[in-house]
Amino acid sequence: MFGQFTYRAARELCAGCDYVTECRADADTAEAGVAVLYLFGIVAGENPDERVARRAVEALEAVPVAVSA
Repeated sequence: MFGQFTYRAARELCAGCDYVTECRADADTAEAGVAVLYLFGIVAGENPDERVARRAVEALEAVPVAVSA
């Protein structure tokens, strides 16, 4: 219960911040190559699982799709 309360409070703080985009970019850079096991906390309103999932989606979206004629 304590962890969820802390996450909720952190998410509320992030929701009112003008620097969420910059914070997310900084976290993406800082956490690049770090094993998921070592990620923790709320960053830019996302918990570690959410950050990993978002990055996976963004990586897939960045892959060019070959279109055959």
